[in-house]
Amino acid sequence: MHGYFKKLDVTFPEIDMSRIVGGSLVEGFPDFRTWNIRDLNYLNNLLSSILKFKITPATITYNEIAGGGTSPHSEHVLIQTVLNFYIEPGKCSTLFWKLKNPSIESELLPRLDDTGNWSESVVKVYTIDSLVCEASFIANPNEAYILGVDKIHSVSKPITTDVRKFIRLGWVGYNVEEIFNSIEIL
Repeated sequence: MHGYFKKLDVTFPEIDMSRIVGGSLVEGFPDFRTWNIRDLNYLNNLLSSILKFKITPATITYNEIAGGGTSPHSEHVLIQTVLNFYIEPGKCSTLFWKLKNPSIESELLPRLDDTGNWSESVVKVYTIDSLVCEASFIANPNEAYILGVDKIHSVSKPITTDVRKFIRLGWVGYNVEEIFNSIEIL
């Protein structure tokens, strides 16, 4: 087990996206935006019909990745592990990376906050030439993956006009294996 990601074998029911999209902006990055769920009770009822969480997620958001995807980054402080339900995955590759040299420095990514202002974030970004790809996957519509987002990862989008859309549940202080083992599929 590499600890980067695990596919969750679950069938997601049809989603009324009008009850998901339209919540307030949580934060944004150059090609990535995160919003609150418009009707969280609706989504919680939907999720509880297919999954039982022994560890409650700290966050539940709707997310979109536009443009060319995301550069290699890690979200070490915000959340360590996420469960992504891919609605429109956009034929994107999610790649996990390892530093060629552990002493290489990272930079902090600018962040768009909920007031519409840009500031420094805690998301670390890296250059591809300082990395080696360790693992990857391509999600299909209605698939779910648990990802270790505290590890360096990126999203490569072959069709830059497509927008990757997904619902994300996040946990603080748990790794991929712990979250995977804590979810019961109903």
